Amino acid sequence: MPQERITLYDYMVKAAQYKWKIIFHFFLICIVAVFISLGVPKTYIASTTILPSTEETGLMGISSLLSDLPSIGGFGGISTLSGEGATLMSILKSRTMFDSVINKFNLMEIYKTPTMVETRKALWKMVSMAPTDEGMIVVSCRAKTEPFSFGAKDNEAKRLSHDMANFFISQLDQMNKKLRTEKAKSNREFIEKRLQENKAELVKAEEAFNRFQKEYGVIAIEEQTAAAIDFIAALKGKITLKEIEIEQLRYNVSPDHADLLNAKNELAALEKKYNALIQHRDDGKTDIFITAEDIPDAALNYARLFREIMIQEKIQEFIVPLYEQAKIQEAKDTPSLQIIDTAVIPDKKSSPKRAYIVLFAGFVSLLFSFLSIYISVNLEYIKNTDTAKYNKITNLLRELARIRK
Repeated sequence: MPQERITLYDYMVKAAQYKWKIIFHFFLICIVAVFISLGVPKTYIASTTILPSTEETGLMGISSLLSDLPSIGGFGGISTLSGEGATLMSILKSRTMFDSVINKFNLMEIYKTPTMVETRKALWKMVSMAPTDEGMIVVSCRAKTEPFSFGAKDNEAKRLSHDMANFFISQLDQMNKKLRTEKAKSNREFIEKRLQENKAELVKAEEAFNRFQKEYGVIAIEEQTAAAIDFIAALKGKITLKEIEIEQLRYNVSPDHADLLNAKNELAALEKKYNALIQHRDDGKTDIFITAEDIPDAALNYARLFREIMIQEKIQEFIVPLYEQAKIQEAKDTPSLQIIDTAVIPDKKSSPKRAYIVLFAGFVSLLFSFLSIYISVNLEYIKNTDTAKYNKITNLLRELARIRK
């Protein structure tokens, strides 16, 4: 009587019949996997961790000067440039950086690539640069051995990964210092130009004031008017510093950057306040300070000349320390980043994981063995229960075998 259905017992019986074959195939596949894993190229990884420098920049110096001036009201604080880490990441990923590494270690020969473009692509796959939550940057370099490589060849790959990781950082420091020096030079030249203009304007104002005093003598200015002039001069100094800040921002950020737009808005507000203080009020209201138009004629000319001198002196008072700071920044040759962890020669390979390869091969061997048992048991069942269907299956298998031949 034909069997009604296949049970687990049928599979177990078949597995018992083929147990030695299953065991033999399992160990054979595992041995082959061990041999293959020994031939797979080994990969070694060396990593280094850096912290971007947090030293004060020229813009932060301007912000500190502006913070010492009297508050005008109606402005937000001065936002400073940030993103030193992003700058370092951009340098690390630059073509110049990659080309220097390729030439240093002769990677075209090591990677066996015919062109620089392909070598850069190969190097990109062997390098990773990732920021951490703490604001640091981790640079990791990988190096592979040849197949069936042992001993000295492994040591060469270890040394290459170590040297590449440390070279990336040393080259990064040099390139970043060069960029900083160029920025500092541009900043110093701009401030120097503005300082020379201020000196010329101050000399011109002093000469005009001297001529006035020779013609009219000294005219006394009320304390309130003197206070207004002093405040206007300080406000003009603040406007000049804001103009310098905007010029520096134009050099460092894009035209639509939020910091640049904010600085322009603050400059417009400062100029509006300045113009309101030196122009006549038409609405009949009285400012806390006497406006220039409210001073008698002789005193008015005197006040204007005196105000111009005060303005130029105040501007010079602010620009000179800024100029000295810019010269120091240009001449500075300190490291532009801090190395937290220097790359060390790896003592263990990162891949291949031989144990995983062998276990996976053994699992696949058992999977195919049980699959063959499943097919065998089902074919026997079909043979005993449906001869026509069995003949169709065997004919199909013969045709497939013939096509394969």
